[in-house]
Amino acid sequence: MSERRLRETLQQLHEELDRTESVGTEDRALLKDLMEDIQHTLEKPEEGTAERHQSLNDRLRQTAEDFEEAHPSLTLSLRRVIDAFRWMSV
Repeated sequence: MSERRLRETLQQLHEELDRTESVGTEDRALLKDLMEDIQHTLEKPEEGTAERHQSLNDRLRQTAEDFEEAHPSLTLSLRRVIDAFRWMSV
């Protein structure tokens, strides 16, 4: 997967989040923070360390697990981001 694909996947997640009204304020803020952190990593890859990538990947996974039951469609989009980000982190 390419950087372009990761950006597209992030955009899809963002759009889905905007359409989903059932996500609470805290969860919405959490997802937006994660998306901003990934965006920052894409814009400034020289600042990305293996530990930072792993930490972000761990946060993504935990969020997907937390959202799985209440927000299955967001979870699917989030897992696509995880897959794309994992490729970028290698």
